[in-house]
Amino acid sequence: MAVHRLTVDAYAVQHPGRPSPQTVQSVAVHLISLHAVLELGLGVNEATRLIGRATESEGYRWLTRPGAFGDLTVADVVGADSAAKHVEAVRSWAECAYGAWQDHHDQIREWAGAVW
Repeated sequence: MAVHRLTVDAYAVQHPGRPSPQTVQSVAVHLISLHAVLELGLGVNEATRLIGRATESEGYRWLTRPGAFGDLTVADVVGADSAAKHVEAVRSWAECAYGAWQDHHDQIREWAGAVW
């Protein structure tokens, strides 16, 4: 459970769907959560609370999808043979997924700042 938040976020940003109000908001809040955990060092519980606030916010826009969503996927997590390796694999996957959106990190930081 220590990395469940990162699992959900990484999966969501690697599978953004097509532009619609729901998918725009979904991608935005999951990227905000990844930013909070990976860049700011917040705990996963804090990131979950931040998502709650972020879903009440408006003004998100569709971000141009990255050309690739990173080299790691959920398939790289499945093979972890211990809890420690699972946590490490999820963290690496989340970093990879978030990094794929690097062209939008300034926008993500702006959105996150607006919901603090």
